[in-house]
Amino acid sequence: MKRIATTVVIAGIALAGCAAVEKDASYKTLNDLGSAVQTASGEKCDARSTSSNSMTKNGWDQETCGSNTSIALFADQETQKTVRLKNPADAGKTLLEGPNWIVWSPTDTARKIQEKLGGNFRTAPQQITVTINVLVHAPYGGILRVSDTQKGPGRWCYGSSAGTGLLKDLGPDSEASITSQSGLFKSAKLTNSVVVDGDCRMTYVIPGITTEDGPYKVQVGGRDAGSRTETELRSGLELQIGK
Repeated sequence: MKRIATTVVIAGIALAGCAAVEKDASYKTLNDLGSAVQTASGEKCDARSTSSNSMTKNGWDQETCGSNTSIALFADQETQKTVRLKNPADAGKTLLEGPNWIVWSPTDTARKIQEKLGGNFRTAPQQITVTINVLVHAPYGGILRVSDTQKGPGRWCYGSSAGTGLLKDLGPDSEASITSQSGLFKSAKLTNSVVVDGDCRMTYVIPGITTEDGPYKVQVGGRDAGSRTETELRSGLELQIGK
């Protein structure tokens, strides 16, 4: 009888490991997701005897399956989007996204998983370079200081702390920044400036802006330039101060 009981238990484990999985399902625990991925791909996922506090603390948790596959489970859609944007698939891997989970895996393995678990393949978001031109009208705030060094087609100009001091935040070391909806922050110092009909045209060029993560908050110097769409960023921003 003892031998028979042992055989039944072993059979039960084998059946659990090969249990049918549902397409496009949400999972309650990382172990549940890992079991489904293991069934679909054959990649052994590390099981946990206790739950991690990462889900409670950070809103998501992750684990590895085999040597080349990573899985993650999320508490909410916002956290899932943030992690996806910050962690695109590495070269040679594919990102597969389900209702509350993500799998990063070699393409062939990801296809096996997608066939059983569903989900959608995601390409890594593009990164674009955004140009922000700011035309500062000379009478605004008093003085625009022009440098003694010739730069390109005109002389560099920038805001001065002299006079009313209203342009001191647009000095030669001033920065422009863009913050995406998920909190990705990029900034750049003044790239170029030139005197145009007595006014100062200041240019900031900010690389590495992640697409698909708008709206975007724009700031120039200490000034809020509002919320902008991805389309606006791609076209470049033309701002004016003092008119």
